[in-house]
Amino acid sequence: MDSTRAEKTRNAWLATLDKLRFDADRAASADMWSPKLDAASRDELIAIQNEKLRAVAPFLYENSLFYRRRFDRLGLAPVDLRTVDDLNKWPVVDKAEMMADAAEHPPYGTYTTTTDSIWAKRGWMMFSSSGSTGVPRVFRYTHVDREAWAWANAGVAYFYMSRMEQAGTLLLRGLDLFESIGDRLPYRSPIDSM
Repeated sequence: MDSTRAEKTRNAWLATLDKLRFDADRAASADMWSPKLDAASRDELIAIQNEKLRAVAPFLYENSLFYRRRFDRLGLAPVDLRTVDDLNKWPVVDKAEMMADAAEHPPYGTYTTTTDSIWAKRGWMMFSSSGSTGVPRVFRYTHVDREAWAWANAGVAYFYMSRMEQAGTLLLRGLDLFESIGDRLPYRSPIDSM
């Protein structure tokens, strides 16, 4: 693999992630973490997905032997995956495919895009599947992954936290209703008869 093309496509992928990580540091409104994403129309979401796909396909081809072989085996080039409508050309990568790759190329397989030099610069955590259904797969995660997870989880947590008061009110009303109905039911728990 050409290291210049690999680096160029890595930079393009990271720039695309940064560009589309709206409201990266804090919630943009009282109701939603990122209204630009959370309230996006279907067309806007598809445009975001298409932009990410156009960046990730060449990145995977240039930075992972596993994906390069897969593209070649399917007779595809990265430019063949430009929109979500093109994904029907790309069969889902399954666990068996990844396990076979990990067994043939231990310990990480060739599906990773994290080279040893990138791991040395940005490595954060290693994770392994249990191997309960085959060969364990080891994954190396970088600080880029950690930042993406933190951003995604912040949005989800904000969504739930902003609805906790409403959910708590509904839960209390439900418990009140259950208590009033429960008093009229013929069944009593064994604890009630002690």
